[in-house]
Amino acid sequence: MLLLTRRSGESLWINEEIKVLLVASDRGSARIGIAAPREMLISRTELLFSEPEVGHATDSQRLKSARHAISKLLQLKPDLADVEVDGWTVGELLKELDSRNQGSQPHGTAL
Repeated sequence: MLLLTRRSGESLWINEEIKVLLVASDRGSARIGIAAPREMLISRTELLFSEPEVGHATDSQRLKSARHAISKLLQLKPDLADVEVDGWTVGELLKELDSRNQGSQPHGTAL
């Protein structure tokens, strides 16, 4: 493990494609900004390895629900497949949800 000392406003790069910025630090806590490619998963460790609380949907359930909702919407209005939302067309979003759902491995930026 590489350990570095950074001051507020200083950053580091990983593989020339991921920028990690120390935004602020105070009393043992740090605010970190991360800029990475859209397809890269960035998540807090406690969220990746924790059990969902009772009554809360898992990520997999939310992805299935989102995929189902977009699919139904496209059945009603097929021309919406080419509408762009945050740099993605609705059709691309559906394909991304399909790929995440099949592999059950999240691998991108939150939608």
